[in-house]
Amino acid sequence: NTLIENPRIFKEHNIMQNMAIIAWSCAKTGHESPELFDLISRKVVPKMPRFHAQNMSNIVWAYAKVNHPAPELFKAVARTAIEKIDTFSPQGMANMVWAYATAKQPAPELFDAVAIK
Repeated sequence: NTLIENPRIFKEHNIMQNMAIIAWSCAKTGHESPELFDLISRKVVPKMPRFHAQNMSNIVWAYAKVNHPAPELFKAVARTAIEKIDTFSPQGMANMVWAYATAKQPAPELFDAVAIK
């Protein structure tokens, strides 16, 4: 958690990307740290409207990959992703839909928005 507590990580201009990268990297390497994933979720949920599409798809992918429950994170991503659906690449949408299905997080409005896109 020392890395996460570093104030440089939480500068307003880079928090979203840094948190998504940290979560993605942990998941990609198989590093499961419930405390770290809980902390990331608490930090990013209030800032979700400022996330870019790739960061949203990466962060939910990471949580699904390590099977870490974070219903508030998934809800926040779904709300924001629906508003920004036109900014997602096909790969980003596919990764996001996979994450919701894998994590068994219901998001029918998000799935509808992806289907229409």
